[in-house]
Amino acid sequence: MAKTKNTVITVPIGRPLVAVLDVCFAAGQTPLLAGGTGVGKSTQLEDYARSQDWEYRQMDLSLMEPPDLVGMPKLDGKVTRYLPPVVLPTVDDGAGLLALEEINRAPEYMRAPCLQLLTARCLNDYRLPTTWKLVAAINPAEDGYAADELDPALESRFVRINVVASPDEWAEWAREHKVDRRVIEYVLSDPGVFDAPTSNPRAWTAVAKLLKEGEKLGTPSGLLQAVTAGCVGVERAASFLRFIKDRVKPLNADQILRGYKKVRSALTAWVTEGKLDLVQGSVLKVKQRLQSRTEYTAAREYTAAWKNLGRLLADLPGDLREDMEEFFREHDYDVPAPVGGTK
Repeated sequence: MAKTKNTVITVPIGRPLVAVLDVCFAAGQTPLLAGGTGVGKSTQLEDYARSQDWEYRQMDLSLMEPPDLVGMPKLDGKVTRYLPPVVLPTVDDGAGLLALEEINRAPEYMRAPCLQLLTARCLNDYRLPTTWKLVAAINPAEDGYAADELDPALESRFVRINVVASPDEWAEWAREHKVDRRVIEYVLSDPGVFDAPTSNPRAWTAVAKLLKEGEKLGTPSGLLQAVTAGCVGVERAASFLRFIKDRVKPLNADQILRGYKKVRSALTAWVTEGKLDLVQGSVLKVKQRLQSRTEYTAAREYTAAWKNLGRLLADLPGDLREDMEEFFREHDYDVPAPVGGTK
């Protein structure tokens, strides 16, 4: 399901994006997938092409010069013709999906031929077969990547789809591709696992491979943590290795709203021990539950649940408490009063 995030509608990579691609191609429109690095754009497109029994080809425009796309000129009598690059499909190649990658990282002079390909489906003497679909993928310039804003004339040729990684959708993909179950369990244990740019689906897929080979080779745990940190960062690496050792998961919304007194000691211990990933994961579970105004209203009217939210706020470190209070204000909810001690 598409979600709204700061006025931007996002589509999770996985089954929701497949449905969006279906409708775009059925309508004869070209989708532009805009999302952070490592979230799975290229993998999704390749899997989609395979599911349609199409060939899949991609062109990284940031690495190309104009002749790499429009072809090399040759004389044919008194006229000049162009020999198209081998990556461009011909009528003999059947059906397929051609992905244009990194358009907003490519030099300006590379974008004009892209516009011609998108509008007329041709480049000089070359014509894209009717059996081939076009798609593009970019990292958004507004997210701090070394990329440019697309020219309005070029972007208007696309249906822009802002995509995000979803732990649940990635887990489905990971199970199908035999990714280490411990990595899948960890990703599913923390709703915010993909919030940081370095902690993305591609990085966690790499962690699974490193874990498998490291265990085969008998790599010491300290060194295994070092290579894991090289993929997802120091804090995430420590959290993951602790998780697979202890199988400790964040608290869920029901534990906090209905029985926080029973689990309060666990959360306060995590705060004391600096295991803030578990604390943050617990807070995220509550936020997800209360996104629904119906769920918020039920908690607001249930005295015990409302007091438990107050107890939670009292136990959170300053920055997480402020973040939680801001969540209530952003949704135009009442903010629970922090409840300390054993009240």
